[in-house]
Amino acid sequence: MYDYNKIREEYGPVVTLDLQARKEREREKALQKYGAAALAPGGRPEFDILDFLLNEVVGLDRYGEMVENRFAHTKGTDFDICALGEALREISAMLAPAFSQVRHQLMDKGWYLGVNEVSRFVVAEQGREVPLG
Repeated sequence: MYDYNKIREEYGPVVTLDLQARKEREREKALQKYGAAALAPGGRPEFDILDFLLNEVVGLDRYGEMVENRFAHTKGTDFDICALGEALREISAMLAPAFSQVRHQLMDKGWYLGVNEVSRFVVAEQGREVPLG
């Protein structure tokens, strides 16, 4: 199993700085892609956040699969990266159905959740205006 405490002890400051830099890059990407409104606490309300989120959560399964395959040689060692891939896939399997169910329940009750990710691209391809920033 992956020793998270050991990682925190040995690499805590490095990991903290890495994650801070990654969060800042994600923030900058959101600004470029969606404009200043993307930084509002609720993001851009015209977009269906649950749809975008589901795509990301489902994508975690694929990332987990790739990690498991690329680092299969580490399985069962003290540096078992496969365990992280498996954990990622478990998280996806647990969260994706829950978010999908909630999203469909809200839509069944008549809630308009906003433009979903696929619609955003279809509308843009059809030459209609898409509020992106």
